[in-house]
Amino acid sequence: MPDDTPIEPGIPVPDAGEPVPVSPGRRERLRSSQRAGRRFWLALAAVVALLVAGAYWAGTHATSPAAIQKRYKPAPRTVLTATVVLRRLSQTLTVRGVIAAASVRQVGFGSVNVPGAQPIVTARPPRVGSAVADGSVLAQVAGRPVFAMAGVTPMYRDLTTGDRGPDVAQLQDGLAALGFPTGDSFGVFGRSTNAAVRAFYRNSGYAPPASTSGKGGALVVPQAEIVFIPRLPAVLQSSSLVLGQPVGDPALTLASGQLRAVVPLTAAQIGLVRPGHPAVLYVTGHGGAVRRVAAKVTAIRRVGRAAGKAARSGPKAVLAPRRPLRWSLMGHRVTVRIVIAATRGAVLAVPVSALFTTGAAGRGGPRRGGRVTAAPAQQGLLMLDRAERTYGGAPPVRALRPTTLAIFAGDYVSLMGRSGSGKSTLLNLMGLLDRPTGGSVAFTGTDTRNIPDRQMSALRANSIGFVFQTFNLIPHRTAAENVALGLAYQRVPRPERIPRALQALDRVGILHRAGAQPGQLSGGEKQRVAIARAVAGRPALLLCDEPTGNLDTASASNVLGLLDSLHSDGIAVVIVTHDSGVAARTRRRLAIADGVITEERAWREQAEA
Repeated sequence: MPDDTPIEPGIPVPDAGEPVPVSPGRRERLRSSQRAGRRFWLALAAVVALLVAGAYWAGTHATSPAAIQKRYKPAPRTVLTATVVLRRLSQTLTVRGVIAAASVRQVGFGSVNVPGAQPIVTARPPRVGSAVADGSVLAQVAGRPVFAMAGVTPMYRDLTTGDRGPDVAQLQDGLAALGFPTGDSFGVFGRSTNAAVRAFYRNSGYAPPASTSGKGGALVVPQAEIVFIPRLPAVLQSSSLVLGQPVGDPALTLASGQLRAVVPLTAAQIGLVRPGHPAVLYVTGHGGAVRRVAAKVTAIRRVGRAAGKAARSGPKAVLAPRRPLRWSLMGHRVTVRIVIAATRGAVLAVPVSALFTTGAAGRGGPRRGGRVTAAPAQQGLLMLDRAERTYGGAPPVRALRPTTLAIFAGDYVSLMGRSGSGKSTLLNLMGLLDRPTGGSVAFTGTDTRNIPDRQMSALRANSIGFVFQTFNLIPHRTAAENVALGLAYQRVPRPERIPRALQALDRVGILHRAGAQPGQLSGGEKQRVAIARAVAGRPALLLCDEPTGNLDTASASNVLGLLDSLHSDGIAVVIVTHDSGVAARTRRRLAIADGVITEERAWREQAEA
């Protein structure tokens, strides 16, 4: 349709085929507008991308309130059962010391008054450890004897007829005690005293002392031939006498009085120990044998600054044994356990394992606000909840099928099964040596699925003891050292390891073999040492893998009796065995076949009863 619009005069109309001319300013404004539009859309796209990324992160990482509440929910309370016994409780302090005599005296010899003679030892001197009695010969110097007599006044001069004084009176008392009385006035060396001296010398097998020049031919008792010692009898502790050599000074060291234990005390310990406290001495003798001797604290030696060099040794406790010790033990090391507190009588006692737990954080400690009740247990010491173990490979091996099992505090359980049935796999899970591939294993309420290996090792070292069929003792270590080595993993201070090891050996009845190496022990003794190593750390659970497999009948019976007593003390004991006779001693009897555990109904009912 044609356009009939009139055209005003004076307005140019461009031709339809020609472009409309644009000024440079307008062209620049158009370009700026286009750039601004592109920047807007880029910014909008970036904001959208950030929103999408934030939404994705929130969906994958954010935790819901329910999950947070579940994560920080307190662990369920573990209710354990324990045997309450009526017994006397005590607190002990274990220290180390040495066996020493009540009195130690050094003895020196003067020059022997024999014309032309040298002070040379002319006879074999007595042996260290030999007894020195009143009137015995200490040595023979230049062919002349040196006698020991009881007395406190030193022999400070030669004695002859006409001499007077306390030294003469002491000589007369000594002769009378030996069966040679004198009729002279007390303290006067007369003819009767002269005759008694001659008789004493001849009775001892020596010629009486000769007279010296200037003495008018009268008998003279040389100063060097009689040594007065305050306390006799005594024991020769050390000697410097050598046959054919000159006499040294001091010549002898004598120990007298009853042997007792002397132990150093720290500043913290001295306030705990009091005279009269009972104690037990663990004395290691020759050959590594250990004796247990009852004793009591008799004195506390507090060393002050005025004591000189001795002040550096610090205070000491002196303990007297209730029966005499052999003199051969003098100088030996001794472990002392002092009872520093005890109840007046028997009280109801609960095992420590029933009052100690490990929280979710892995830090063990006593239960605050806990109580002992007679309610039935809701959770066990060790809980397996559908725990299973599959070993990878082609094809994979399912060693343990989903298993639910509870081991309670103070339980006594046997596990029987053929080789390859899954006993070792189950034992590894129970001992926290391995982790399940399915289900969970909880110990004292702590789920072990997600705890670090370091925390798992600490839990295992402090709460579980292991007894192996092959003993696993270190050959070049003594029994006590093998037991003490297990305490190192519990970070027990080094000074406390040997005393605690001796206590464990005493508990299993093999303290007398503490110094023997495994090669010197029988099979039954080795297994007792292995059990002592397992219980030295005071575990709540004891796992025994064929403990009687390598033992004869008598030794096996002794070891099983020991396990019975440990169970009576409140320790949960699990025994893996092939012997039905061993399983018959336990309260619960489990069987495993092809990774499946069953418990005989009769045994389960007896255990629940």
